Amino acid sequence: MDNFVNRERALESKFQNDQLLAFKVLARRNRLFGLWVAELMGLEEVEAETYARSLVSGKYCLPDGLALIEKTSLDLEGANLEISAHLIRKQLDYCHQDATKQIYAE
Repeated sequence: MDNFVNRERALESKFQNDQLLAFKVLARRNRLFGLWVAELMGLEEVEAETYARSLVSGKYCLPDGLALIEKTSLDLEGANLEISAHLIRKQLDYCHQDATKQIYAE
């Protein structure tokens, strides 16, 4: 019985760790993506960091990134920038890859 309990605890611990890493990756992805969008909009360093951090909230930290894409697309339109949906999605994918590398390297 001890082996079963130990195995169950190990699996629960692994699941929690995997969920934490997944959240960290999404949060880092959103921050990196936010910095890219801020650069396109011509924001200064402090404003860019504030903008990027605003995209790390739970509302935008979903794996599909749809809410994030919608918000940033509207922000880019508001700044009179025409960026294709394809380019935005591609950059989000690049940011996700970079974030994954960074988090797993820590």
